[in-house]
Amino acid sequence: MADITKIELNKAELSLEVGATEALVITKTPEDGEGTINWTSSDEAVATVDDGTVTAVAEGTATITASAGEGDDLNAECALTVTAVEPTPDPEPDPETEEPDLTFFDDGKVPMGILYVNTVKDI
Repeated sequence: MADITKIELNKAELSLEVGATEALVITKTPEDGEGTINWTSSDEAVATVDDGTVTAVAEGTATITASAGEGDDLNAECALTVTAVEPTPDPEPDPETEEPDLTFFDDGKVPMGILYVNTVKDI
């Protein structure tokens, strides 16, 4: 078998939210070429990479590099942007399907009665 002469990644750019993972796929020439693929992240505080699987650690940018060949002289890179996780807003209650909470006191009793307020003013 021949040595690897070229490597490419399936993505040149990648965007992930903090905590997400994605696998990068490498294509080598020749397909059955011999050699070890080494993976590195330019900033492990932003992202780590393990055998092509990228894990977003914190907001920022990093370059994920796959290298092979004698002295790792063959390289393929992916520019990574990590963004914060967007919070999911609480859904608004649906008055058609949800019962209102009428508990007003710690003992579970609901106050009943009518409050009269005189809103007529003398002119």
